[in-house]
Amino acid sequence: MSSICVYVKSEDVKKHLASSLRSIEGLKDRFTFYGKTLTIMTGNIVEVVADAIVNASNTQLILGSGVSGAIRQKVGPRLQEEMSLIAEKRQLKPGDVVLTGSYDLITCKYIIHAATADGSERSVARAVANCMKICGNNNIASVAFPALGTGTGGLPMPDCARITIERIMS
Repeated sequence: MSSICVYVKSEDVKKHLASSLRSIEGLKDRFTFYGKTLTIMTGNIVEVVADAIVNASNTQLILGSGVSGAIRQKVGPRLQEEMSLIAEKRQLKPGDVVLTGSYDLITCKYIIHAATADGSERSVARAVANCMKICGNNNIASVAFPALGTGTGGLPMPDCARITIERIMS
C-alpha cells in the first residue's frame, strides 16, 4: 500500500484534519507515514482514480444512499446482485469488509464494502484495519476512503478522521 486518499465532506473538515496532522508532517494536504502517502480530499469518491475505493455499507450489503448511492448510480444493478449473493452466504458484522469488482466504475479496479452504517468507533476502526488487510492481500497499492460511519451512523467527522488515521498508521 503506497497511496491512501481520505475523502471528507467539506473544506472545513479537511482543514481541521490537515491542521491536526501538520504537527506530525509539515505538508498541506499530503502526508507521508511509514512509506504511505495520505492525501486528504473533498469531492465525489466515485471519480477518484485508485486501485480501490471503499464503500460505506451496511451489514446487509444493500446499496442505499450516500457513498453507496453514488456507486449504485455509476455501476447499475450488477454490483447489487453480487453483493446480495455475498450477503446470502455470509452474515456480516459491523466492521467486516467485502471485496468486489468495480463493474462499470472505470476509475478503480475494486470496491471494498465496509460495514460501518452503525457509526460506532469500534466498527469504523475494525473496518479500516480490515480494508488495509484486504489491500495488502490483494496487491492494492492505492485506496480511497470516504468518511466511514458519518452518514447514517452519525459518527462525528473529527472522530472518524482520528480513527481512520490511527488505523492506517498502525
